[in-house]
Amino acid sequence: MANEITHNAVTGLTLYFCMFQQNGDVFLTGGASDEVWGTGGRDADDYDEAMAEEASCGHYKGSVAAGVGAGVYQVVIYLQAGANPADSDVAIAQGEIYWNGSAEVNTYTMSETDIAAIVAKLPTNYIMGSSNVDDQDTTILDGTVPDNTSTENSIKLAADASGTNDVYNENLVILISGTGAGQARLIADYVGAVKTAAIRDKWLITPDDTTTYRIVPFSGILLSNTGLVSAATSDTITLNASAQAVADTYVGHTIFISAGTGFGQVRLITAYTAGRVATISPAWDVTPEAAASIYLILPVGRTYVNTISNEAAIDIREEIDTNSTRLKQILKKIVNRVFAG
Repeated sequence: MANEITHNAVTGLTLYFCMFQQNGDVFLTGGASDEVWGTGGRDADDYDEAMAEEASCGHYKGSVAAGVGAGVYQVVIYLQAGANPADSDVAIAQGEIYWNGSAEVNTYTMSETDIAAIVAKLPTNYIMGSSNVDDQDTTILDGTVPDNTSTENSIKLAADASGTNDVYNENLVILISGTGAGQARLIADYVGAVKTAAIRDKWLITPDDTTTYRIVPFSGILLSNTGLVSAATSDTITLNASAQAVADTYVGHTIFISAGTGFGQVRLITAYTAGRVATISPAWDVTPEAAASIYLILPVGRTYVNTISNEAAIDIREEIDTNSTRLKQILKKIVNRVFAG
């Protein structure tokens, strides 16, 4: 495939583009490797990919270099002022491209192969309220709940936990095994003298002395669950086997169809059964397809839905509808991060 990068402008310009990793590193011409811009004294002339004008009509095209592997990349188009590309050239456009190693991936009409490639990069189970933990995350503390004094609003930590107040505040405590396994909560307050952490949202199932836990840093991106759709109707969606099988778990969460049939839709979950069936509002414009659509669930609005009236859920839903374009942009960035791996 060729000419994936295009731009419309006045005729007679000299344009080129550069491709960047999500971390800001730029690809060398040809795409064989990437680096921080300016490494080894290199400049724009070492990073540029040429664009050619088509039939003097102001439509410019360029091709992604053969050496660029699969990923999501930023593309910046520059107006060349002199005889060669230079660091002083002005950027006139930018965007992003989903690249499978040989062709652009259309996120609106992804093939099953492309969907499978994305799913393969996702953790097998995002647990409720958890951060997107990756290889760069560091475990702060592992342990086993020592007794049965935990409450629906707290967890008792083991004897080796810190005796310093607030040391675990704003980190996530994840229940790994035993009673309540699969839940995660943000720590609101920690009292070192009694080794007890208060949590922001109540446990669905209170941990006890069979429960093991892990405290990890909070990454700022919350995903309740993600995966391939198991089934769907006009106003429901059946989540995959990794989702919680506890009624009401995801009520008040936002579900986003991130790929496949129905891509881009954002809905509020208003009911959830132990059979992993979520009722959504409003109804789908395009019903997601089993084993072909990917969903993401985020705990947007959950605190409010759990603590105030049902009318609040309607207000939140209307706010989501009103601001759906912005929300989709936020969720798209999450998809980009996961796909880029």
